[in-house]
Amino acid sequence: MFGALITKKLSLIISPFICKNQHGFKPKISNSTNIIFYQTKILSALNERVQLDTIYTDFQKAFDKVNHTILLYKLFHFDIRGNFFNWLKSYLRSRTQAVKMSSQVCNDFLVSSSVPQGSHLGPLLFILIINDLSSIIYSSVDVLLFVDEAKLFSVIKTPKS
Repeated sequence: MFGALITKKLSLIISPFICKNQHGFKPKISNSTNIIFYQTKILSALNERVQLDTIYTDFQKAFDKVNHTILLYKLFHFDIRGNFFNWLKSYLRSRTQAVKMSSQVCNDFLVSSSVPQGSHLGPLLFILIINDLSSIIYSSVDVLLFVDEAKLFSVIKTPKS
């Protein structure tokens, strides 16, 4: 319940800054709107009798590889400061994990990267990490994002485009 409240507050702060190509965890936008937008591009290419090349990506273990320093920098950049920033920092950096195999459990160890999976907050924090992706891709390539998945596609009209 507390995680949902934090997620709602953070979402209100960062929503205006999330790229328009991100279809995950945004109000009135979903995987369905992602698919409909892409389907429209496919139909347009078919009608124009041009080629549409697409690369599908799914960032493997994406939530496990989130760099806390980069994420905290981005949160600070979005003007998240004070107690809220300190709580988020503690949430990320003050976690431990242990590995259990059969009945054996190793000692706890500090988690140096990642956002918690299965939490309300984890996907929203991950979105901040890949938020810049569409702005660094070549301008003739479209990007559609859904949390840790990306479709990169481009219309090919001539052998040189």
